[in-house]
Parts: sequence; C-alpha cells; structure tokens
Amino acid sequence: RFYQLAQTAGIRVPRTCQSGRGLAQAMAEMRGPFLVKPRRKGDWSGIQRSLFDGRGKARVFPTREALLAHPAFARLENELIVQEHIESDVSGLVSFHAFADERGEILASFCGRKLRTWPRFAGESSFIELTADASVAAAGRDIAARLGLQGPFKIDLIRDAQSGELYVLEINARFNLWHYLGAVHGVNLPEVAYEHQVHAVN
Repeated sequence: RFYQLAQTAGIRVPRTCQSGRGLAQAMAEMRGPFLVKPRRKGDWSGIQRSLFDGRGKARVFPTREALLAHPAFARLENELIVQEHIESDVSGLVSFHAFADERGEILASFCGRKLRTWPRFAGESSFIELTADASVAAAGRDIAARLGLQGPFKIDLIRDAQSGELYVLEINARFNLWHYLGAVHGVNLPEVAYEHQVHAVN
C-alpha cells in the first residue's frame, strides 16, 4: 500500500511487488538484483533464519531465478516484499527527521546518515551521525508536503551509488532513538512536540 501511495504522490521509491499477487510474473518486468524483505515488522525471525541466512533484515538475490529456486521461497512467499535493489554503500542510507503541526508545517527537523550497521548489509544501526545535507532536507520536506505528514516522522532514504538519486525506503510516524542524538545537537523534536501540543508554541 505504501508503494501505491508513493506512486500516486509522485515520490521516487524502488519498484516493488508483493508476494502472493503473481510475484513471478511481476518480477519478470523488474530489473535485478532483487531485494527481499518481510511484509510485516512483527515476528519474522523464521524468515530471517530460512531466507536471510540468519542475518540482517533483508537479502539480495542476483536474479529472479535464484530467488524462485530458493527452497524456502515457496513456503514464505506470502510474507515477503520484493524490490529492485538500489546499489549503495552503508553511508548512502540517509534519513530526514521532523515534527510537523496540524497544517503540515515543519516546526523542526534534522538529517542523518548511517556509517556502520551490523551485519554490514541490511543490519541494525551501530554508528550514526547527524548531517547538514541540503539534498536530503529538500527531499524530506517535499515528501512530507506531498503526503501531508503531521506529528513526528522519520523518512528513510537511500542514495543510488550510480545516479545519486534519492529513493524513499519507508516512513515511520513515531519518535525514535535518533532523537537522542538530535537533542544533543540542539534539535529536540520531542520537546518541540511537547511545546506545540501543551503550550501551542510554533
């Protein structure tokens, strides 16, 4: 549903298809390599063990045939999302964090990027930093306006190593651990939210 919403809003996202909806045929119209990840962020440890070699939050398959031939694919097919893989290193994983009021006006924001994850591909963040990245800030503000985002949100993007274009991976409408780092550097989004909600400060 997010992929469809992004397409409607004119937001650049990796081409995506959901399993259980003619996946083999849909993949034939996509370019490889293929990134595979869980449809739901709940209990997906079984997918990690069976399809991701017990590591990371996703896996890349070089070809459609390699994915379809994996012994666990048929059993797990209905729990997966497949995307065209965007080539990038870890530092190409960037993010835009903000708080917007009821009209969608952004009251405060900051940008960040990952420097290290464990495992290296599709792993959990282990080293992050804030950045002064005008391209990420502009993309984040444009996406927020197109979708009418309100409240706290984090937009995860990836920078294509070849073209330099930014693609949206996901949007989380909640507070998160990045906000500790933002507060240390003077952009305290939870405090901005509190002041706005309690004292009507813009």
